[in-house]
Amino acid sequence: MNASNPKRQLPIDLAYLRLACETSPDHGQHYLDGETGEIILITSDVRRQFDYFAETLTTPEAHTPEGMDAAMSAQNIPYLLQNAFRDVARMTNPDADGRYILIPGTNPVGDIQDMSAFLDHVSDTEIQENLEACFAGGGTLSRYKAILSRDRMLLKAWLAFRDERITARAVKWLAGHGIIPT
Repeated sequence: MNASNPKRQLPIDLAYLRLACETSPDHGQHYLDGETGEIILITSDVRRQFDYFAETLTTPEAHTPEGMDAAMSAQNIPYLLQNAFRDVARMTNPDADGRYILIPGTNPVGDIQDMSAFLDHVSDTEIQENLEACFAGGGTLSRYKAILSRDRMLLKAWLAFRDERITARAVKWLAGHGIIPT
C-alpha cells in the first residue's frame, strides 16, 4: 500500500472471508469486491464452463460485455449461468481497475504453523506426541484433526484457536490491500 491508496473501511463478513481463505482452489476462487466488501465465489465448474464459452468468442468485439451478451443469447446459455459468466469476465479481466481482489485460498504453510503453535496448548503428553507425529508425511491436517477428535474439548479448543489465527491472517491480508473491515 502507498500514500496514494489510503486505508478504506468496508463492511466485510469476516466469517465468510475466513471460509474463503480455507477454500481449496480445486473447488473455486473467491474474490473481494474492493468497493462494496462483497465476497463472490467463482466455482471451478463455472470457471471451466466460462473458459469453454470464451473459446467460442472469435472476435475482439465478442469479448466486450455487449458481445458476450449476444453470444450467450445465441448459444442459449441459461440466465443464471449468464450472470455467473459476467462475474467471471469482470473479476478476471486483466484490464480491470483492480476492483476485484483474488482472496488467497488454503494455506498449507499457515496450517502447519497453526498446528505447531497449538501443541503448546496440549497438556497431555501422549496426545502431544501423537500430534507431533502427524508432521511426518501427507494428510497432516486430517490426521491432526482425527487425533484431536478423541477429546471433544481439545478439538473445540483447536477449532477456536485455528479460527482466530485464520481471521488474523485474513485481517492482515485486508490491511495489505488498504482495507479495514467494519
